[in-house]
Amino acid sequence: MPPSGFSKKAVSGLLQFVLADYKKLMELIENERQKDSAAVIRSVIGGLKGKSSNSEGEKGLRLFMEANYEDLLAEVESGKHPDVASAIQYEIGNLESALSKLHIDENGDIAERKGKG
Repeated sequence: MPPSGFSKKAVSGLLQFVLADYKKLMELIENERQKDSAAVIRSVIGGLKGKSSNSEGEKGLRLFMEANYEDLLAEVESGKHPDVASAIQYEIGNLESALSKLHIDENGDIAERKGKG
């Protein structure tokens, strides 16, 4: 990691990973329409917790994914979103927007890309 923090490429890669993961989860929920979508996510979380890891990095990535899913469920339970599918769609929109705007400024800080014109 550079002294100024994570590189644009690293941050972009992480956002792309989370975006792809949420899209995959959305497909799983759509394929399991007969089931409660919160139950589908809880099942995925349980599967992640049950896997063994060969490295601390893999453990950390699984923990990161578990926390994202648990946060989605908490937002639904708090009433922020009407259901899990809506929460995931909201997050997908945020991630796509962030990826389109991601910019590292001359100070090395993540900043919003300035519009053309």
